[in-house]
Amino acid sequence: MPIAEHRQRYSSTWYAYYPAHEPRSADPHAALFRAARKAMIDSGQGCWRCADRRNLEAHHAILEFAVINGIDLTKFVRDFPGIDTPEELREWAAGPGNLEILCRDCHRGPVGVHSVPYPTWSWQRYALDNIQSVTHA
Repeated sequence: MPIAEHRQRYSSTWYAYYPAHEPRSADPHAALFRAARKAMIDSGQGCWRCADRRNLEAHHAILEFAVINGIDLTKFVRDFPGIDTPEELREWAAGPGNLEILCRDCHRGPVGVHSVPYPTWSWQRYALDNIQSVTHA
């Protein structure tokens, strides 16, 4: 027997670990990040989730800037072959291969990618138009 449509409330608290890192303002790859973000937006990309074209930001989709010093390059290249040095990893992390365009709300809002667990977040792009896969409580 199928399970009826339903909503489920989630609430959790966790601690995230961030290795020591330079402030974003001191990152030598910040210009690469800004150029990649601008090129992606200028190409006509809207928000990955809702297609809005206002208040667009670039989200580090795979590796956040703040975790780069905690990455084991040997493990990383299993999924991303061809990145052979820490410098290449830093360049890749700041570039379009690691970025997706999101509007401010879908990026940093209460039900944005930084707030919602990935399994719930990721299918929103493909949801039927009459389904809101995640809502603010």
